[in-house]
Formats: sequence, C-alpha cells, structure tokens
Amino acid sequence: MPHTRVDNWEEMLPYVDVLTLHVPLNSKTSCMFDEDTLVKALEKDFIFSTGLDCHEEEPLTLGKYERLWATGKVVSTRASH
Repeated sequence: MPHTRVDNWEEMLPYVDVLTLHVPLNSKTSCMFDEDTLVKALEKDFIFSTGLDCHEEEPLTLGKYERLWATGKVVSTRASH
C-alpha cells in the first residue's frame, strides 16, 4: 500500500481528507489546537468542518464562541456537570 511517513501529525495534514483525533487530556494534549487558529482556518475554508467535545473555556458561552459557531461549520457538544 502506498504511504507517506511523517514525524508528527501536523506533517500529515496535507495528505488526509478526514482526520479524527481522540486523545486524553493531559499536559501534552492540553491546548493541542488553538481555537483562534481553528476559526481562521474554518473562515478561509482551509478546514471544511469540525466537531469538538471540549473547549478552552467551559461552560460554553456565546461571548467566547460566537465567531467559531458563526462559521456554520462547527458542532460543539455541551459539557455535562
């Protein structure tokens, strides 16, 4: 099977159509994605859509996430308490 080896997941992005990441929250994965950069990538159609089950700030507020949700390309789950 043809394939391309990469040293980290960022190098993989140009080669994939769909990427799903499932990682535990720890010191290495915390802030793995910058939400401001994600918004810009969605607005510029660099990323087609995203689904998030955790966010930098919870509980979720319109004030913090209005720009992200305004892209119409985001599904956010609500944290249960």
